[in-house]
Amino acid sequence: MNAIFWEVMGGGAAGYANQYVSVIPSERPAVSVLNKGTVADGVVMTLSHAYHLVLTWQGDQLLIVQYPDSAPILYAGPGGAYTPLTPRLKVRHLGVPSHDGQLDGGSRCGT
Repeated sequence: MNAIFWEVMGGGAAGYANQYVSVIPSERPAVSVLNKGTVADGVVMTLSHAYHLVLTWQGDQLLIVQYPDSAPILYAGPGGAYTPLTPRLKVRHLGVPSHDGQLDGGSRCGT
């Protein structure tokens, strides 16, 4: 599986900026989920003003998402974040101290 952190912005001066974490099977291209903010398309978390995230895999089925504790969460799959694409996936969401939506060291992916 692959975890993808992406953003959608729009609306001009009074606009919006939402950030998404999607998880999809490895054989599916990442571009297939961009601009599709639904659980059916692999979205496991939606935030606003989260300029950095840390995504860490622990094993094959557990994704740890560290996000700025100041970022409003618009959607977070409860405990096990079921999506039709990844039915056995578990996601743990951890708010960490931040500075205006930015984490020390920026966004990172790891294992």
